Amino acid sequence: MTLSKIITVALVCMLAMQAKATDCGPLAERLNVKLGYPSSGTADESGFGDCKKSPANPGATIAAFAHFQKGSDFSSDDVGLGLYDLDVLLVDTDTAAILQHLSQKGALSSDSIALSRISIDTANYTLAPNARAFGVRADRSNNLRENSFGFETINLYLIRENHLRQVLDKLVMSEDQPHSECGSDDASHVTRTLAVAKTITHGLADLILMEKRIDVEEKMENEDGNEVCVTTREIPSSKRYLLKFNGETYVIPKDIKSPD
Repeated sequence: MTLSKIITVALVCMLAMQAKATDCGPLAERLNVKLGYPSSGTADESGFGDCKKSPANPGATIAAFAHFQKGSDFSSDDVGLGLYDLDVLLVDTDTAAILQHLSQKGALSSDSIALSRISIDTANYTLAPNARAFGVRADRSNNLRENSFGFETINLYLIRENHLRQVLDKLVMSEDQPHSECGSDDASHVTRTLAVAKTITHGLADLILMEKRIDVEEKMENEDGNEVCVTTREIPSSKRYLLKFNGETYVIPKDIKSPD
């Protein structure tokens, strides 16, 4: 499969996931009121949200909301480009009572690679006995049919000492990098998966990050009198990272951490 096909499939899957994304229903309305946010987004009060029942806390729901930070606009022309405040909560499913709440001002940015979705990841990230973390993923894309670029990051959150804390920050889990011009540079597609290791550092399990990468070389060729861009070589590779907790957060190499 060529990189262009891989990117197309990835974008289709991303749009399908967006269509199925949980809007939290009445729970979101009640929580937005408690948090002081509008119950529905407007052109200058845009937002994203997701909710999932907590596998580690029966009767509780994990909720995450990203609301546009007024006055943080990066552009006067494009609505929704700027900073987003992120609220991560554990709430009583029936009453919407807030059990844990972490408010992160300006935690997410949206620019030419615009924020398009947040989602909650409830995979089994058990980092210590009776300490299961959950993830909040953020998708970004430039929304272009040609030369589409996008990436996804994940944060991990954990209840420690009866407080909700972030222990992993903006780890890039996937990235589609197209060529700027055919043959001018290499395009690539990267996916990463996260698992819990048996080793422990500073009280929390190490994290194993497995990377699969496809680098693509392309060039212009003449086909029936027309110049077309064709793939000349696809180069697969893989890499393994071991992420360790330093007492405050997991240390992430700069090349796989989003700067914003």
